[in-house]
Amino acid sequence: MNRTLQMTRYLLGLPFTLLLFVMCYSLYKGLVQEYDDLQQQKQQKERASYQKVLSELIAKRQKKNKVE
Repeated sequence: MNRTLQMTRYLLGLPFTLLLFVMCYSLYKGLVQEYDDLQQQKQQKERASYQKVLSELIAKRQKKNKVE
């Protein structure tokens, strides 16, 4: 009887275990996607910052060339 009870517990716990694995996998995929999105946003901000600095340098250079 003890063995039957033990097998019943395993069989009843198996669906919950599978559900937990699926939930963990979904959480992992979501976190990876969010990290990728944050990295992409960071790169876009850096590009925008570089473009701003570059355009300011070009504008200063053109202004300096006009004065000369």
